[in-house]
Amino acid sequence: MQCPVCRDARLVEISLNMRGSRVTLRSCSRCDNRWWDENGELVPVDSVLDLARRPVAQPS
Repeated sequence: MQCPVCRDARLVEISLNMRGSRVTLRSCSRCDNRWWDENGELVPVDSVLDLARRPVAQPS
């Protein structure tokens, strides 16, 4: 994996499980570009925020 902006491979990666989805924040140590992905596909930050906001379903 490398930064899509500067192509540097020195990335900081933080993975989270949210509501059954595994999303990863990637940050380039060289140019400070940041992005989210899910299973290798780019995810808009708004989608990640929606996952974080969505209430947990209560059992019946």
